[in-house]
Amino acid sequence: FQNYQETLKAWRSAKKRLYALAVAGKMMQTDPSADKSAVAMISLMTIEKTKEVEFLRSQLALMLITAKMEDPTLPGIEREEIIKSAW
Repeated sequence: FQNYQETLKAWRSAKKRLYALAVAGKMMQTDPSADKSAVAMISLMTIEKTKEVEFLRSQLALMLITAKMEDPTLPGIEREEIIKSAW
């Protein structure tokens, strides 16, 4: 259960960072004075963070589905987000 909690915490954190990267990237793309190499770097970081989020989500789905784990503190919306992508 501790591994599950750590993975859930990492997934939530990675999702927040992905959102922040996406917002920063969009803002920089519309700014004509933005350094194009910085925009490209943020785009690359966004791709990497997307992969991390998906990897963590798949680990959580595996834990929830195969162990038939029930976490009463996990909101239903998050549980659905984790599991629905697994199918």
